[in-house]
Amino acid sequence: MIESEFYRSRDAGVSSPEIKFGKKLQNRMRSAFDRAGLTIVGGASDGQQTGSRHLLPAFLQADFAVNKDPLEAARVNGALPKVAETLLGSGARHDTYIDRIGGHDLENLSQLVVDLASKGPKEAGIVFRVVYGAAKEMPARALSYPLPALMIMDELKRKGIEPPQLQIIFANHISSSLNGFACEQASEQAHVLADASRAYVERYFPSIAEDVVFLEDKEKEDNENLAGEITNLSTLLEADAGEELIESLQRKGEASDRNTSLQYAAAHLLFHDVAFEGLLQPLILGQPDAVQPQAIINVGGRQEQFFYELRQNMKGKLGDRYATVPTVQLFTKHHVPPYYMAQGGDISLQDALQGVSPDSTDISATAQYDLAFLSKVTQPRQVNAKERIIFI
Repeated sequence: MIESEFYRSRDAGVSSPEIKFGKKLQNRMRSAFDRAGLTIVGGASDGQQTGSRHLLPAFLQADFAVNKDPLEAARVNGALPKVAETLLGSGARHDTYIDRIGGHDLENLSQLVVDLASKGPKEAGIVFRVVYGAAKEMPARALSYPLPALMIMDELKRKGIEPPQLQIIFANHISSSLNGFACEQASEQAHVLADASRAYVERYFPSIAEDVVFLEDKEKEDNENLAGEITNLSTLLEADAGEELIESLQRKGEASDRNTSLQYAAAHLLFHDVAFEGLLQPLILGQPDAVQPQAIINVGGRQEQFFYELRQNMKGKLGDRYATVPTVQLFTKHHVPPYYMAQGGDISLQDALQGVSPDSTDISATAQYDLAFLSKVTQPRQVNAKERIIFI
């Protein structure tokens, strides 16, 4: 019976119903959680491998309204483990390049799984976010940065589940000031990547092309709201962070004074953890409207682990206004930020678009890993494509 998968009970003294899930569904979810094997970063379970002991308790307590329509109940019942295993990479058909997950907000994953399966991403307001720092010269491997999110979205679509929107954000203004070069240069490189990425997605991920948007931060001078938020957060961060953390922040940029470094850290909170209106603007004209997030799944490389710890430490001290959007953090195998040319050798996106195919000895090992991932994902999809986007 479909109804045997879900049942609702009301305990004495409990004002709201507690949703319970049937044993069969619990076992399917337990299997999806146990097969993930992602390394947890931060929190009480730091360093452990994800499993049902971390995720199933939150799933059983998730806010979920049982649908009385048996067909809809059956659909949700089938979608729940599919969503969980796809987000976590459990038994994935292809390596998504994701191998770690944030531990501080890990408990949010189960509710996002439930909302995505039952409500869908639009009603639930769930989005993916990938954020690029400003680049003097954009590497070709920058194309690989959104791929983990794109692969998850593509797999959800293949399984008959509407995927969340992917919001690709370029922090051109705040990041260029941190690194001491003109925003115009960063904007030019961002447009080169955005145009190439849009063409790439349309050619190799056509079924989800309308689910991808490109955004950038606004100039603080032209946006009092953004300037005020960054100033407020910077002040709170400076009061709480301590000198050691601030010195670490200053080492993150090429030309970062104390104030700029604090503003850069504050911007991470604004891009990854909250959804204040008016902070971002479209980078490309004619694209779909950006969803106003009610929940954010962040996808970032190894460099984001430092900022993730900082963000999570600050979120608990900023009050309810900064804690209204539940988040989940997925970490990829990108060791060097894919918007910086890697030391030891790399190839620029502009060269790659012109057909330059470098000798492997001219590319650092770190960059080669990212390019190999890009090639591995792209080549099987080139069979039905009319032409290649870059040399891979």
